Amino acid sequence: MAILSDIKSALERMDAALFQQMGDELLTTIYKPINIESRGTKEGQVKTVKGSPDTVFTMSDGKVLIEYTTQSNHPKDQFVAKLKSDIDSCINIKKTRIPIDEIKEIVLVSNQRIAIDIQDNLRIYLWKQYPDIKLTILSIDDIATKLRQVPRILQEYLGIVTFPNLVEIDSFIKRFSSTKFSYLTPINNPYFEIDAQPISKGLELLKANDFLIISGEPGMGKTRYAIEIAKAFSDMTGTEAFVIEEKNRNIRETLDNVDKNVSYLFIIDDANRTLLSTGKCKISYFSEENILRRVEIKRVKSS
Repeated sequence: MAILSDIKSALERMDAALFQQMGDELLTTIYKPINIESRGTKEGQVKTVKGSPDTVFTMSDGKVLIEYTTQSNHPKDQFVAKLKSDIDSCINIKKTRIPIDEIKEIVLVSNQRIAIDIQDNLRIYLWKQYPDIKLTILSIDDIATKLRQVPRILQEYLGIVTFPNLVEIDSFIKRFSSTKFSYLTPINNPYFEIDAQPISKGLELLKANDFLIISGEPGMGKTRYAIEIAKAFSDMTGTEAFVIEEKNRNIRETLDNVDKNVSYLFIIDDANRTLLSTGKCKISYFSEENILRRVEIKRVKSS
């Protein structure tokens, strides 16, 4: 697992344009906007351009305006002034061409540390002008923590490999919904819960057991059911959820490299291809089954 200090060090050295592109990808996984308009980067190039705000997310209930700053080695007063200027730009209709009543949130993103007192003052600054607009501030500490949950972005932009063989759920869904896997049952269709297979039942079983085995004939929806349970469990507990879906994998190697102070939920897709060894139990073969493995890393012991 990547150490936070390594991620922060890499973030501090990032080029402004690349930082914006990475930030847009990261925030897209969080906000899941209907539409994205990146005004602060030049189309098709890794260059910044003047635009206000840097990025606009269109949501079902309004717009989220995002401003990035990579200022470093500047006096505190100048840094705070830049952040206030970003807020002012976001609420300047002449610059944004966005009516105030359409703005639901402003997000300030920086690869520098922003002290809590500064954050509080910035929120008060906006609230006094427009109390209905939410201000979210993501400093380097917040970004580093969130990046650990999206290994693909972490590796692509910072060259830091976290979990070999682990895939975040959204990336897994996107990959297996492509035309390359058209012969498989789609897993990106709307999910309709049935009385005989409620998500709540899966959650109940998973809370009481480390393993939840989902079996059935091909195409019945085992993987999609596992994904829905994993998402719900992650939202409920804060557990980090990933898919282990490579062939001929040995989860022992993965467990040896993850953060020992974090709880994980692993979806082991097509478990018949997996040798699972945690030190306390071993599963060498399952036929047409998926496994949700809840791991409290601090309880895992070496053989």
